[in-house]
Amino acid sequence: MKVTGVVFDCDGVLADSDEAWHAVEVEFCARHGVDRSSLDIDTHGLSMLDSVSVLMAGRPEVDPKEVAPEFVDLAARLVPLHVRPLPGAREAVAEWRNIAPVAVASNSPRTVLTAVLEAIDVAGLLVGSVAADEVLSPKPAPDVYLAACARLGVDPEQTLVFEDSVAGVLAALGAGCRVVQVEARGSSPIPGALAMVGTRQMGPAVRRVI
Repeated sequence: MKVTGVVFDCDGVLADSDEAWHAVEVEFCARHGVDRSSLDIDTHGLSMLDSVSVLMAGRPEVDPKEVAPEFVDLAARLVPLHVRPLPGAREAVAEWRNIAPVAVASNSPRTVLTAVLEAIDVAGLLVGSVAADEVLSPKPAPDVYLAACARLGVDPEQTLVFEDSVAGVLAALGAGCRVVQVEARGSSPIPGALAMVGTRQMGPAVRRVI
C-alpha cells in the first residue's frame, strides 16, 4: 500500500505504561473505598470516563462524570513518572518520519498525552498529536484518527495506523485507515488489522507483511 501518513497510538504501542496506569487506578479506587485488586477488569484502550465507570461500577452512588476530572489529574501526575518507551518504538517513529509525516492519536487527555510523549522522547519527532479531549468522541469512535489525518494533511486510506486495542483498531478502521495491530501480552488477532507485529517490527519494513 502507498503510505502518505503514519499515526501511532500511544499506550501499549509507543509507551510501556501498564504499571503506571495500574498505580493510578489503585490510588483512585482507594480514595473511593474500592479495592482495585478485587476487580477482575481490563480498562486498556478505554476512555477516561469509561475507565472510571468500570472502576466505580460497585459504587452506584458515585457519578463517574463528577469524579473523572480527579482521575485525569491523578493520571497527569503519576503516569509520566513511571512510563517507559517500548523497545523499538522511538526508532520506528524516527524511521517513518523520513518517509511520511507522523502523528499520535490517543484516548488519553491532553495533559497526560503531552507529558507521556515528552517522557518517552518522541514529541520532537511528530508533526502533531491528537488527544481524546480534543475531539467529540474518544475511541472506538473514529474522531481522533480523522483529526490526526487532517492534521497531517493526508488521505485516511493512505494512512497506516499502529494500534494494540480493539477500541483503537475499530476507531482507525472507522476513519478509513489501514491498521497494523501491535502485539500485546496474550493478545489475539483483531479483525480488520492487516497484520500483528511486535514493537520492534513497526518500522517501514512492516510493509513486507502487509
